[in-house]
This record gives sequence, C-alpha cells and structure tokens, in this order.
Amino acid sequence: MKPAIAIVGCGRVGTALAKFLSEAGYRLSGLSSKSLSSAKRVAGLTGAEYFTKTPWEITKEADIVFLTTPDSAISDLCSSIAYNDGFKRDSLVLHCSGALPSTILSSAKSCGAFIGSM
Repeated sequence: MKPAIAIVGCGRVGTALAKFLSEAGYRLSGLSSKSLSSAKRVAGLTGAEYFTKTPWEITKEADIVFLTTPDSAISDLCSSIAYNDGFKRDSLVLHCSGALPSTILSSAKSCGAFIGSM
C-alpha cells in the first residue's frame, strides 16, 4: 500500500507535486494552503480527500508531508505544525527549498519524524 501524502502549500510547486503524485497513483490524504480556494482548486485537480487552511489537520495522519511554501515560511510553519501535534512519529517531512538545509525542520524531528529536503 502506498503512503498517505499531505501537501502544505498549494502554489506552483505544491500544485505540480500534487498533480504528479496523483497521476502516479499516490493517495493525497490532504492539502493545506493559506488560501482555502487554492487548496480546493488543487483538490479538484487531484482528487485529494480533504483540503483545509489548517495544516496540522492534514499532517497528523500523513506518512509523508511536503512543505511547499515560500522559503521564508518553512521554519515557522514546521514549528507551528509540531506545536499542534501535527506530525506522526516515523513520518517523513520534506521541504522543497533548494536554498535551505533540512535542519530548518528540526521541530518535526523532535516529534519523531524523519526530515529532509528535495
């Protein structure tokens, strides 16, 4: 069975990633974006099960979490999700910044998640 995937940030990167994963047969368990209309739009394109403005509602049950927000928002977003018990132990949390190290996701690691960047 393929892992449940949550994507936080439904801009260009998040949308492209969601479409690719959906077309490859992965289950998108949830989408989150600052703009609910963006999350709803991407859900319509991909068949995602759930969309929201509140990221920890979709990340807490996901096996893989992609943070696809602007670079300047990644660290605070990750900390906010962690503070709200939004990461499942042994989940994989990834950001898509080419300029920032994976260590900006240290709050997810402290929750028992594995972290990385791509």
